[in-house]
Amino acid sequence: INAEYMGSTCAAVAPGMFVPFRALGVVSGASPMALLTRGTDSFITVPIGHSFHTYDCKKLRLLFVGPQLEKHIRCVAVKDDLTFVAAAADIYVYKRAQQARRFEPAHTARVRCLLVLGPVLVSVADDSQVKVWDIQSGTLEAQLSLHDHSSPATLIHPATHLNLILVGFSSGTLELWNIKKRKLVYTFAGWGSAVICCDGAPALDVVAIGLADGRVILHNIKFDETLFTFSHARGPVTALSFRNDGRAELASATGTCEVAVWGLDARAVVWLHQAHSKAVSSLEYLPGQPVLVSASADNSVKMWIFDAPNGSGRLLRQRSGHSEPPTRVLFYPRPDSNLIVSAGLDNTVRLFSTIQDHQNCELSQGQGLLKKTKKWKVDVSAVKLPPVIDIFACDTRAKEFCDIVTAHKGPGPAHTWVTESRRSHHIFLTPTDNAPCTAVLLSACGHFAFVGSAFGRVDKYNVQSGIHRGVAEAPAADGDGTQARAAITGLGADVLNTRVYACSRDGCIRIWNFRSLTLLATVETGAPVLRMAWVYDSAVVAVAGTDWVVRMFDLDTQRLVRVFRGHTAAITDMALSGDLRRLVTASMDCSLRVWDVPAARLVDFIQCRAPPTAVALSPAGEWMVSTHAAQNAIYLWANRAFYTSVLIRPVAEARQATLPTPAPDSTPTPQEAPTEGAVGMDVVSADSGKEHEITEFEEFANILSKDRPVGPGMLTLSSDSLVKARLTSFTNIDAIKKRNKPKQPPKAPEPSPFFFVWHRLQRNRIFCFGSHDKCCNSGCLRRARRGRGSPRRHADSVVEQHQRPGGAAASFGSRQAP
Repeated sequence: INAEYMGSTCAAVAPGMFVPFRALGVVSGASPMALLTRGTDSFITVPIGHSFHTYDCKKLRLLFVGPQLEKHIRCVAVKDDLTFVAAAADIYVYKRAQQARRFEPAHTARVRCLLVLGPVLVSVADDSQVKVWDIQSGTLEAQLSLHDHSSPATLIHPATHLNLILVGFSSGTLELWNIKKRKLVYTFAGWGSAVICCDGAPALDVVAIGLADGRVILHNIKFDETLFTFSHARGPVTALSFRNDGRAELASATGTCEVAVWGLDARAVVWLHQAHSKAVSSLEYLPGQPVLVSASADNSVKMWIFDAPNGSGRLLRQRSGHSEPPTRVLFYPRPDSNLIVSAGLDNTVRLFSTIQDHQNCELSQGQGLLKKTKKWKVDVSAVKLPPVIDIFACDTRAKEFCDIVTAHKGPGPAHTWVTESRRSHHIFLTPTDNAPCTAVLLSACGHFAFVGSAFGRVDKYNVQSGIHRGVAEAPAADGDGTQARAAITGLGADVLNTRVYACSRDGCIRIWNFRSLTLLATVETGAPVLRMAWVYDSAVVAVAGTDWVVRMFDLDTQRLVRVFRGHTAAITDMALSGDLRRLVTASMDCSLRVWDVPAARLVDFIQCRAPPTAVALSPAGEWMVSTHAAQNAIYLWANRAFYTSVLIRPVAEARQATLPTPAPDSTPTPQEAPTEGAVGMDVVSADSGKEHEITEFEEFANILSKDRPVGPGMLTLSSDSLVKARLTSFTNIDAIKKRNKPKQPPKAPEPSPFFFVWHRLQRNRIFCFGSHDKCCNSGCLRRARRGRGSPRRHADSVVEQHQRPGGAAASFGSRQAP
């Protein structure tokens, strides 16, 4: 994850409404992982760009997340509680994700490999310089220069050989060095291909060498003799690992996503599988277990167990995210939901949890995908659904039938999904004009789905049965019988199922009757529409045009009510809050803007390095999620207004913001003229391109935004420590005093009957001597008035009980007879 500031030249300002919280769906990267075994437990440390993750191999739970570094991490090494990280030419030491040390002096070139060798750490850089560091003190113990000046590719330690390291080069040679004597022991000529990876075998003096031409060489380094060779059909060998539970097997991975297990006794392949969708970066067998862990650049870590009689393996567990950047994202529309639905260019639909990462999953696209790939000899992506271009969810009927519908790129039907069972549904919604689907919608009741096509038609379906219920289309143009061919770009409906509306690239918003699908009205927006944002409970919709202007219309009155300007590139997505007070827009000008709808002004302006491609707000408004170009993560932002005081004021300049990190368990067009006679909200234009000067009122507001009072005896209304009830009482003090004013003077209490005697006992509790055997204030009096009990007899009993040890806390004894 790129942790650098996303803003480039903008000045730093105070934190705005949304602040970075965490990144979701980041699992692994292209750099190799490191394995640590402590007793019976195993842990893996996986680099993820500018940070690293530590997972427990029992359930692949995320234990630690490393801090963000300025440079990309190329390799890691682990020893006990220490994690060694090489980023560019620097080496950092972390203890449980907290930085403990930084090795100095650093390399002058990028560090290529790290190796823990007892009490020392060995690092090899691209300039063929080797440095040996003392782990305890962090001092440089030795330094030497390799003879081969080509780029080093791999570094291992031959078992049982003290102070020896084996370095493989891109030229195809290998060098065996003694780091204590700083002496070259032997040079291996190579096999005519670049060395990519190496691994030591359980057998003495035997190593496996992976080459760029797909060969795996088993070589005896003591006698410089090749034992035998395995060959992959295509791709370079990127990772190797020997099984160490008593079975002679070797696992190898290639750049074509294949993982093969070779039987060393039979010298044949035992298992071959398309394990990942991108090149496998590393393989590790868990010590003493038939479990293989693989990490890949497709943002996934998988564990395979080999427990079948024929030696084949199966997937045990995995953690994965999007292998390609996500393009569509939304919050699952449930008030207490913490699920995010996303779809990306990797042809998948996924669910992400904002609380627990182990709940993240991919929605199944049906059984038999792997069988189809083997039968047709194609990649997995070839049998998956095309990329999603629009997605919608409704939870009203989630427990009965499908609750998610998606439109996919290219010709084909819209697909339905079931969140409860995490799978695709058997219902397909095909447009009647056989045109590509461009927009989808589910009604508020959950019974109907609408599909907009590229030819300007909207088809209505029953979700449970998939039966076609009607079609809505634009009227003939110019009376020549030619139907409008503008593509539908957005669909919406009201909560009462009375109207359905659609926006299109011809610059119109058309309103149809929900049941009969007859055209009710057409609203001209003034520009071709790219996106539309709306909520069920309101008739106000926001549309983004090709002129980079956002306009809001009240469909009840069919009037323009708001205009928001300021973006300098195409708007990629929009989101409205549930209370219709906030509008978030994402644009290709690398900005996220938050608008105050009632005040028609810009209240937050976040400048990014990567253009945002999608944005969404949670149902309650406490979270915002965004996706960005060339980023596989989903970034979660927190709304500061939910946990602190936020002063809402106009914003003119962008603020710098960092991308959230993972965490454990052209010129705008002129303004349109206001429409006369508009009902409801007035037409107000918000322009974020004008210069903004700090007024005296805003300076005073900055003072009030602090917790401390302005002066003695004054109350800071925006203080975090101010109780809301106290503020309400303060503003209504006159009404409270009038309400609490006594209407008549207090009356003296009536005297008790002559036969009652009152005593004040411990803790100021009053006991009456009636027929009741428990202390009370008014119960005995009521009983006495009804003629129950003998006050004198009960008084004698109470006095006797209080003379016993324990005082008033003692029992009153049995109840006396009248």
